[in-house]
Amino acid sequence: MRGVRRGDLERIREKGGAAAVVGLGVSGLAALRLLRRQGLALRACDSRGRDEFDSRAIEWLERHGVTVEFGRVSDEFLQDCDLVVLSPGVDQRQPVFRNLAEKGVMVTGELALASALVETPVIAVTGTNGKSTVVKLLKDMLTASGRSCFVGGNYGTPLSEYLCDPADRDWLVLEVSSFQLDTAPRFRPAVGVLLNISPDHLDRYRDFDAYVASKLSMFARQSSDDTAVLNLDDPRALDAPGRGRRVWFGRDRGGDETGVFVSGRELVVRGMDARRSEFVVTVDNPALSGGMNMLNSAAALAAALAAGCGRDAVRG
Repeated sequence: MRGVRRGDLERIREKGGAAAVVGLGVSGLAALRLLRRQGLALRACDSRGRDEFDSRAIEWLERHGVTVEFGRVSDEFLQDCDLVVLSPGVDQRQPVFRNLAEKGVMVTGELALASALVETPVIAVTGTNGKSTVVKLLKDMLTASGRSCFVGGNYGTPLSEYLCDPADRDWLVLEVSSFQLDTAPRFRPAVGVLLNISPDHLDRYRDFDAYVASKLSMFARQSSDDTAVLNLDDPRALDAPGRGRRVWFGRDRGGDETGVFVSGRELVVRGMDARRSEFVVTVDNPALSGGMNMLNSAAALAAALAAGCGRDAVRG
């Protein structure tokens, strides 16, 4: 799977080339709208029949002159495109996409397309469980600290949709799935958060190790200017690639690791400020004060501090 750069879209437009989107769900339609704003000729296809789609989606496709193939995804329909964008639900292992790539067609994902056009720093949250909870907590912490943010990705509004009518935001907070990461090899969040990894979606992966590698790939392109927030209780997190600064969360062991750690109903923060000091945040919200949600709170707090939120904001 290939990454995409802003310059790739400019070259396709200048030569009058075409782009196609495979999968016409929420993310696919958002990708089409974004590609249209880039001035590209558009195609789209979906394995579902035309009668399975909302009439408003069909009307938009027809109004904007999108050539559509329903009921199949074929080499013939896509092979003379310059760019093929896969929606997250589309299995990139299908032979049709391998064949297209071998013919020189750029095959990529919706997250890769959108992130190539993003200039605002990104906090990306991945993991098998808890992503939506952490994304919501991050939104609250950023807002409390006076920083504006967009929240979306795999949760809520696709990033492509946001870019169709972008507002001025300090941060983009994205929930990111393994399927999205599989088709976004150049994706590089300023702050990446890995919550946990347990067996899931194994119908889409060769084995559990391949699923783990998908989750860890989010950190591969991080530099020393970026931050990787990782679960100290999950040994697989130790294998995260990239050069991002390591910040940990998990159950408090009384160690000297930098990060946020759970101790009863308190979050112990160590080494997250310039003075590398320690302070404690008490979690008063009963909905967050037990088990997994305390770990989610620790992860969110670590990411918020890495994004520049102050103590007063995260205490709130």
